[in-house]
Amino acid sequence: MQTLEIIGTLIGLVYLWLEYRASIWLWAAGIVMPAVYVFVYYDAGFYADMGINVYYLLAGGFGWLMWLRRRSRPEATGLAEGAAPSDGAAVSEAAPQPEGAVLSAENAPAKNSTQTAARARTITGERTIAPMPRGRWLPLGAITALAFGVILWVLLRFTDSNVPYGDSFTTALSIAGLWMLAQKYVEQWLVWIVVDAVCAGLYFYKGLYPTAGLYALYTVIAVFGYFEWRRLMVRQRT
Repeated sequence: MQTLEIIGTLIGLVYLWLEYRASIWLWAAGIVMPAVYVFVYYDAGFYADMGINVYYLLAGGFGWLMWLRRRSRPEATGLAEGAAPSDGAAVSEAAPQPEGAVLSAENAPAKNSTQTAARARTITGERTIAPMPRGRWLPLGAITALAFGVILWVLLRFTDSNVPYGDSFTTALSIAGLWMLAQKYVEQWLVWIVVDAVCAGLYFYKGLYPTAGLYALYTVIAVFGYFEWRRLMVRQRT
């Protein structure tokens, strides 16, 4: 199992680098890595973490699709929630009308050319980095708290886990963090800073030293990742 843990650690390093660079290929590593760690965590008795890696495995495909999903919104409203057009944002032009043609209300020229351009421009291609809308924090916090309670109850009642509270906490927070990552919200890094720091301590306590070292590195890189994503977000907007 030590060999499998080392393999998972190496894949985790690749995943970390791809996430830092906001590369969509992080989801490929994010599918392989949890498949390896399902067996590592089962052997170590981290049952909630084993379960969350099954979730990671399934969510990897969802996240990949979410990052590829095209956005097509008017620029005037498409930047709501902090979204910004990517470098390759396509600008659609209004089709020319033949002379003498009667213009309908839909294709009539706008009074303001700026409004016309804003209505014509669409955001396409890979999902862009954005801040998480304020209205989503409370529902996400409530769901995370509920997940923590359910996972803790399962561990206390049905398993022999000797770290049920820490395991439940990191698992519930990881569910929230992965959803935020799939939405490409910059604040997902703040969630991972907490998760990674707690996990590093738990894994060291359980003797999973390569994994503990990996998560300690995750904690440091997550801090840099937050500021890197903020820089990328600003660059996308400009």
